Amino acid sequence: MDLLHRLIANCHDEVGLAALRAAGLAPLAFHSLAKLPPVAPALGAQLAAEHQRSARLNLSALADLHTLVPAFAAAGIPLLLLKGAALATRLYPAPSLRPMRDLDLLVPPHDATRAHALLTSLGYTAAPERRPGAQLAFGSERSYRRPGHLAVELHWHLLNLTSYQRLTPAAWFWQQTETITIAGASALVLRPTAQLLHLAAHLTLHHFDARGIWTHDIALLLARWPIDAALLRDAAARFALGPALLAADDATRAHWNTGLAPALRHEIAAASNWSARWRWALAAERWRALRPLWNIAAQPSLRQRLAAAHAALLPSAEYLRAWHGNATHLDRWLTKTRRLLLS
Repeated sequence: MDLLHRLIANCHDEVGLAALRAAGLAPLAFHSLAKLPPVAPALGAQLAAEHQRSARLNLSALADLHTLVPAFAAAGIPLLLLKGAALATRLYPAPSLRPMRDLDLLVPPHDATRAHALLTSLGYTAAPERRPGAQLAFGSERSYRRPGHLAVELHWHLLNLTSYQRLTPAAWFWQQTETITIAGASALVLRPTAQLLHLAAHLTLHHFDARGIWTHDIALLLARWPIDAALLRDAAARFALGPALLAADDATRAHWNTGLAPALRHEIAAASNWSARWRWALAAERWRALRPLWNIAAQPSLRQRLAAAHAALLPSAEYLRAWHGNATHLDRWLTKTRRLLLS
């Protein structure tokens, strides 16, 4: 029994419905009701409402892409759609079945400043930075919001851990793209093999809960699109992503009873050297609170490490006002340190 069937079988109350929502699978559950044993009418109505909500949000997202994609093209800024924005209309029978919390867009690192200016000219407001310019200098993405629209997550690196960024050049992914038509405009997306590698890295390096919709993306990709096994194996080894890829495959197998071919798994595991396994160990959930320190230590020069530490230890007042309410333990400790240094 796959994850969707298990969640529906256990969905007897609000707790069960919340589990479906958290997994991102409520719209897909509604779509699958005809193939499943009958459920309580109240549950069917709630799943229908979840599906309608996802349809409205995704219709709004597609409308935003209809504006954003031509705007980036007119500005001469290459734009690559990531995750839900790239998959909802390509992998799923209907875009409403793949909920999107935001629009993930990738631009080349040297175009990040121009992309920021373009988004702000379109009415989007950028999330505060720890220090002015710190996100572009030491980060990989920035969030933008506009009233009545889905948030835009602007990326200029595909991975947010600095040690992986240095091993995983964005240029390789830009070479692994193809053009699609979405919302009436031409846009770039990753080819299937690069798409799989990015989805696996996103699932296992950026998050720790193996959200059901993310593993479902991988399961559908493996079922519907051809994967270049040699390219996947070589890229995973070159970019030290073998352990992350195997962990994502484990989660996909646990949820959907499908995954990479055993022989390919063996080749990926054999090509993962001690350095890849060491990086993977530091990326584990138990070290999550220390990730800001790993990112500082991974800066390429002493000067950049000192600048990154300055941004982390002395965040701006605007940043503290905006984010302190949802701060991690490390952020709270850094806030106390800042107050001590300035007292």
